Formats: sequence, structure tokens, C-alpha cells
Amino acid sequence: MELQVDFENSELDEKLQESIICRIKKRFNKSFISSVKVIIKKPSGSNKVWTSEIDLVSAAGSILHTQSKGTANILAFDAALMSMEKQITYLKNEKLAQRA
Repeated sequence: MELQVDFENSELDEKLQESIICRIKKRFNKSFISSVKVIIKKPSGSNKVWTSEIDLVSAAGSILHTQSKGTANILAFDAALMSMEKQITYLKNEKLAQRA
């Protein structure tokens, strides 16, 4: 599984980056996922709103994308992570239903 974490319009936060990578590895099945890209950005001129985007490519080639906003970078990431988990669960259930 390939992981990439980028920070846009903010300084690199190595602790947050390590936390993100660790949480993604714990929550997602490595055999299901080919790559994950996380972008944490703070719009220029804004001191309150952070945006987190997660792009995930499954081993089967499905592409999932989610985006969330929050007052802190970790809150934005948490919301995006929960949204991505829901999308993955839906995708897996859809694939199981097709097999049945």
C-alpha cells in the first residue's frame, strides 16, 4: 500500500503526518488498498477552516474521494477518515451483493 500525506498552505506537521499514516494502516485492509493520498490544506487568508481530502485507489481499481472541513487539521482529517470508511464499507457490501 502506497501512502502519501501532503500539507498545502501550512507547515509540515510531522507528528500529525505520522498519526495519519498510522491510523490509515490500522483502519484499512492493506490487501484491499493500492494507494492512499491525504491532503491537509488551509486556505490562504483563513485562520479557522482546514480542509482534508483523502483519495483512495483500491486494488481492484476503484477510486474513492472524500473531503471534509474542520476548525483544526486533525478534526478535518477525522471527519474525512470516517467518511472514507463509510464509502469503503458501502463498496465492499456492493461487491458482496453482486457475488450473491
